[in-house]
Amino acid sequence: MKILQNLGLIGLLSAATVVFIPQQGFAQTPTAESPAAPQEELFKVISIRGMVSVIKPSGKFILASGKKLYNDESIEVTPNSYISLMHLSGRVLELRTPGKQSVSDLAGRFAKVSSSVSERYANFVFGESLKEKDKDMKKNHQQYMAVTGAVTRSTSRANSAATALQRELANTILLPASSDVFVAQNTFRWRKLPSAKSYVVTISDMFDQTVFQKETSDTALMVDFGKLALKNAKMCLLGISAKSATEEVQAAKIGLRFVQGENFNKIQKEVTQLKAENDGTIIGKVIFGAYYEEHHLYIDAMNSYAEAAAAEPENTDFQTAYNKFLVRIGMLEE
Repeated sequence: MKILQNLGLIGLLSAATVVFIPQQGFAQTPTAESPAAPQEELFKVISIRGMVSVIKPSGKFILASGKKLYNDESIEVTPNSYISLMHLSGRVLELRTPGKQSVSDLAGRFAKVSSSVSERYANFVFGESLKEKDKDMKKNHQQYMAVTGAVTRSTSRANSAATALQRELANTILLPASSDVFVAQNTFRWRKLPSAKSYVVTISDMFDQTVFQKETSDTALMVDFGKLALKNAKMCLLGISAKSATEEVQAAKIGLRFVQGENFNKIQKEVTQLKAENDGTIIGKVIFGAYYEEHHLYIDAMNSYAEAAAAEPENTDFQTAYNKFLVRIGMLEE
């Protein structure tokens, strides 16, 4: 009887164990039917040069601008290739080193908190990279102008007796009609004229008194406004004349307005934030270009777009961004 009673007790204990252990097991151990972790978008592709692939659970695919990258994917960069990405926070990232990297690991470099300034202009750059991507500007000029919202400005026409240099200058917009200026040391860039041997850059105050003049054979010149006799001036005039072997032709002067007061403080604060988040990257220069352009700082914007295009000459995305900007401000018509 004792043996049977003991066996009965063991049976009761076994039955209790059968009830208890499975409850712990189901709570702690995943089964084959457990749902997979949800996909999370982490990056958008802004620009690519060369061959860059994305490795998904379903296979390996060639990446292109505009694509989204998720937490369960990896990126493979081949030698001599480049990719720029926009994180969901608005921050940007560039990759050039050959090899494979996890998208989740790349995202780990950034906080998930959005940066309102960076995110806004990075999204603009991302949107622009998707528009008219494969179109040739000369063949699709009218459509291109409609997309960018640019307006062509009429230029004066030279008479039939005009020289080649006069005709070139009459039909070429060297600079935007006006621009605000934020950066004290600024580089002015203009379009090259085939007949010009050199150019003379002149800056004058509102009383038409010359405060700066320099001749150059280049199509760009840096000017330090902090060293000019323009103390407390709200604006000045910039003039460029083109010189050939036999003549000098003056282009129309443009007005430069200096950013001042509360507007200066606001822009300085936002530029400081953009530099902290994007400085040192080529795509960051394009973001600066978009920021400056929106604030009518066309000279500053031109420099940012031009520097990005020069830094990645084989990447057509950056040259396209520069060309689109020139069309929007009326400097490019072909």
